[in-house]
Amino acid sequence: MGRGATLHPGSPSQTEGGAMSGADGITGPGRTGVPEAGPPDPGATRRGPHDRWLVALVVLAVVLLLAAVVIAWIELRGDDEPEPAGAATTTSEPTTTPSATPTEPGEATPEPTEAEPGGEPLPLPDLVQRFDASGPVTSDVPESEDSLQDGGFFALLHGVDAQARTISVDIALFYGGQAAMDWLTANDPERAAEGPPENDYIIVNDVERIRELQVSPSVRVGRWCSEPEGVVTQEQTFEAWATAEPDLAPTNACTEPGRQGNELYWIDVRDGVVLQITGQYVP
Repeated sequence: MGRGATLHPGSPSQTEGGAMSGADGITGPGRTGVPEAGPPDPGATRRGPHDRWLVALVVLAVVLLLAAVVIAWIELRGDDEPEPAGAATTTSEPTTTPSATPTEPGEATPEPTEAEPGGEPLPLPDLVQRFDASGPVTSDVPESEDSLQDGGFFALLHGVDAQARTISVDIALFYGGQAAMDWLTANDPERAAEGPPENDYIIVNDVERIRELQVSPSVRVGRWCSEPEGVVTQEQTFEAWATAEPDLAPTNACTEPGRQGNELYWIDVRDGVVLQITGQYVP
């Protein structure tokens, strides 16, 4: 064959590398060497962003549900497990407040007889006669020569300064009723053997000591005076009482000015200040 050799129709062609192309290399209508794409599947749908969020939410819900189930199972299992041997059991017991001062078995706890520091102050008695022969009466005893503690003291009035709001008194001891007999029995048995004292009271004043006491701006003052029905207590202002002249007349009528028919008074002291001054009638 010469240079211009030709290929007969239907004979296999020779490729560049000298190999003959067979049926795999044949192209033609419908045969391009690459499979042709078929028609789209009607059942296949394209997933968008909304579908992906929905799937994520479902997965999250399943995870949370599983976590809740696991936690409940752990708690239930912990409640059913028995406590280990020797474990301490906590019980609540009622608590009691210990007394301020311990006492020996069978010993009674003493009760306070007067106001303690920081406690409530002693109440003031009524502005009336302390002693009326109807029961025992005892005045308080001073604990110091310089001042008076809280209490009710029996005093002999020596002076009043209305401007300085002070009174000068000599503190004595008053025992009335059964208290008078008790004092006589302890201090003068021979006199006690004679019976109750005259008029059923005793005033003891072994040492005269004049004390000057400050009077409260809100002090209450009551003098005794005579009414047709008997002796009563008449309230006065401190200024009127301090400037009045002593009335030593036997009648000492409540309608007449003056202090009262004697110089005997009950002095109620709180925190070193006189809060109440009450006259005392004695026959």
